[in-house]
Parts: sequence; C-alpha cells; structure tokens
Amino acid sequence: MPKLAAKIAIPIILVGTFIVVVFLAMNYGKLEPSVYFIIFFLAVYVFFSGLAIGQNITSPIKKILERAKD
Repeated sequence: MPKLAAKIAIPIILVGTFIVVVFLAMNYGKLEPSVYFIIFFLAVYVFFSGLAIGQNITSPIKKILERAKD
C-alpha cells in the first residue's frame, strides 16, 4: 500500500475498530456467543472498507500530483 493511502486508511481503520470495541464493552455482560461472530465480521468489514476508502481517496490525488510534476 502506498504511503499516502496508508495515511488515510489507518485512521479510518482505527476509528472503526474503536467503535466496535466501545459497543462490545458497553454490553459485555449481556453478550451471547453468536454476537462474537457478528463483531468479528464487522471488524473485518471495517478493515477492508478502510483500505478501500484509502485507495479511492488517494487515486485522484495521485493523478493531480503526477500532472503537477509534468
């Protein structure tokens, strides 16, 4: 992953992970085992969507920077 995409994707992934952990901590005593599967898939979704958003945001910026160099 290029440096610019990582600088955008990492905060998105961290915020998403923080939100998942907060919801998990709020209802920790009442959770059923099936909820852990949902939390796991939500964490995977947050990770991959963060990567995708980082790539989608940086691709137009890269094009602008390349044109500016030319």
